[in-house]
This record gives sequence, structure tokens and C-alpha cells, in this order.
Amino acid sequence: MKTSRIISQKNPAATKKYRSTANPILPDGNARQTFVDPFDVELDQLLTSFRLTLANLLVFLAKEILEEAAIEMTTLIQSILYLPGRIENDTGRRRAYIKNNERDPAFMRKLTKGLSKLNALNIRHPGGPVYEFKLE
Repeated sequence: MKTSRIISQKNPAATKKYRSTANPILPDGNARQTFVDPFDVELDQLLTSFRLTLANLLVFLAKEILEEAAIEMTTLIQSILYLPGRIENDTGRRRAYIKNNERDPAFMRKLTKGLSKLNALNIRHPGGPVYEFKLE
């Protein structure tokens, strides 16, 4: 949540660092200043970069892995990320088994092809094991 407060133009020490580019003049002749907490700005920038990264990953997943030209992000997330599954850890391999959704056989066929493409990329965890994806 952003914190903002009104700073009077009469206090130049408080407004020196945080001058607003748009200063409407109030009826008493003072300009309104808005304090912007630098931590809020950094947090917004960080969350924006996470959102953009997620969007880019979803576009890559849709276009390159699933060969889906046009699909909404919410549909993609609901179709894949909400599927139940389990993970098995072996030496050198981490297998992710995703449960088949019998109500959507057309998408599951695309997902099967996409998972084989993901497996061909040999995605490796920083700790060493290679991820392997299977539909069951």
C-alpha cells in the first residue's frame, strides 16, 4: 500500500527531495506536494518486473511449446497450472507427473506434445537435477 501525505510548500527542507512535477495551487496559495516513499517505488518496480517475466514465460509457453497462436493468459493458467500433480526426486532427475484432465482431451494432446518439447530442452535445477515432465 502506498503512503502519501501533503507537504506544505512553506517547508523547503521537506519538499527539496520529493518535488512533484504537477503542483496544483490550492486556494490558500500553497502548492500541494506529494511524498513518494522510495521503498514503494522500488517495490512497484520489482513487482512489475515479476509480472512482465511471468507474461513473457506464458507467451513462450503458448507460442513455442504448445504451438498455440492465440490463447488468453487466464485460460493458459487455468488449463495447466491448476492441474494436480506430484514430483519424484531421483539422483540427477526431478520428475513432475501432471494428472491428465479427461474433460479437455484436445488440450491434453497439445500439452503432451509440449511436455516432450520441454523435456528436450533439458531444464536443469540450480542444484543439479534435470526436470522431466510427464502426463499421467
